[in-house]
Amino acid sequence: MTRKGDLFFYGAGGSEPSEPGIDQTVSVVGAVSGAQAGAPLIGIEGVVPPRLRATLHRRPNLIPVLAELTDSFRRQWQEEMNLPGSASMTIGNESDQATQVREGDIVRFEDEGYAVFAWIVRELNRIQIAGGEEIDQVTEYSGDGLLSIFKEAVVYPANGLGAKPIEEDRYFSWQDAAYDESWWGYAARYPADYWPGVNDSPDGMPPNSGMFAGVTDWANVLPGCPRITAPNTTYWLAPGGWSYMRRLVYFGPDDPTREIIVYWFADDAAYVWWDGQPQGQTEYWSNDNSDLQQFQVEVTPGWHVVAVAVQNHEGEAFWSEGFGEWINPWSLVMAGFPMEPTTGEIGGAPIFTTDPEHWRMVAYPPGPPGWTPGQVILRLMVEAQWTRSGLAGVTAGFNEQVDSAGNPWPNVGDIATKVGTDYLTFFLELCETYVDLWMEPSQFRLHAWVKGTRGQAKPVTLHPPLDANNPLSGNLAGLSYKRVD
Repeated sequence: MTRKGDLFFYGAGGSEPSEPGIDQTVSVVGAVSGAQAGAPLIGIEGVVPPRLRATLHRRPNLIPVLAELTDSFRRQWQEEMNLPGSASMTIGNESDQATQVREGDIVRFEDEGYAVFAWIVRELNRIQIAGGEEIDQVTEYSGDGLLSIFKEAVVYPANGLGAKPIEEDRYFSWQDAAYDESWWGYAARYPADYWPGVNDSPDGMPPNSGMFAGVTDWANVLPGCPRITAPNTTYWLAPGGWSYMRRLVYFGPDDPTREIIVYWFADDAAYVWWDGQPQGQTEYWSNDNSDLQQFQVEVTPGWHVVAVAVQNHEGEAFWSEGFGEWINPWSLVMAGFPMEPTTGEIGGAPIFTTDPEHWRMVAYPPGPPGWTPGQVILRLMVEAQWTRSGLAGVTAGFNEQVDSAGNPWPNVGDIATKVGTDYLTFFLELCETYVDLWMEPSQFRLHAWVKGTRGQAKPVTLHPPLDANNPLSGNLAGLSYKRVD
């Protein structure tokens, strides 16, 4: 037979019948997980799976069945699109099974041989109920669906706890140190050396006409600091638009927590971030000392990232008498120095500059670089599992490029949340705009789809109710339903 829907045969880990019968192949539309992947499911002729049963499992591996909770009753669950859902059941205290179920265990409900809902036991409530002429002691177990495991992890700062600068908001963007910049190219040295003096000018130009001649304060900070720009940019004329640059800066374990001061200027307009936190901006190139910007930041040992977005204004080219042509150059100059704690002034040689061999950049992309929703979710899972040993057993049915149905993720440049937000809350924020989420009832495998496309391909097939009077006859996206045995 063929059965459609987000239902999973419980054969992986279920008990085998004592005597073999005639094999019957059972086809299931949907991704089959665990030991069943790629193999047909085998039933036994004459053996009818129970209408509804509950099985007990322990983390992190949900495949083995520790016990079939045959004495459970009042089994019910409710599930809604993108939410964990909830469930409960009752077991009489006279049953040995009442002592087997513990807080944090997993209970899976199976309907006619298919796993339909699994939940984490969060609360045990021992109560009295009237049973005929007697008062019975029972325990009511309740909890949330598997998606609620993401309540157990919180969003950390990008560089971890104790790192400075301290983050109040976590940005998942190209300014983040965790961003994969491997596809970016390297910045280029501007095709003319910087001339620091007010009367210095490039060859062929009149005196006092250097592009940065007006920024005389820079000569006192670091004469001759390299300038960077986009590769293949001509000496004077560059197209309008945005370019994005970043570099990593490392402070060794023996370096003390320190205050640094960073000087910079850019032609034309620019925004600057340190570890994803905004540090300043300019809107127009003035060619005087007002262009020179600075910021101070306290840093701890480890990797940090400085990121800059530079805009070359469209149509801002001007006529050069010296060259006899229109010019519209752009470039960035930056240097970071240790700060003298007592005087607040420069306290040594530069820690980093705009040396092009350490700066990666992407020039004139169609939009700001960003993260996909899949990248954000996977990054947080990695942080919880590898760094903090949390979310044991949780895997993903998607990757950074495509969702669980193979659809490409959108590129998003403005994903952010408050540090300390639990993962579930943050993921539900993502569900408002970018994703649909679902956790398999047979294991801790998270599936994610581009918003609005859940169920267009395996492992979940969505279809409307077959009976207008019975919403449980379908599982259309967004349907909220409740099941009670």
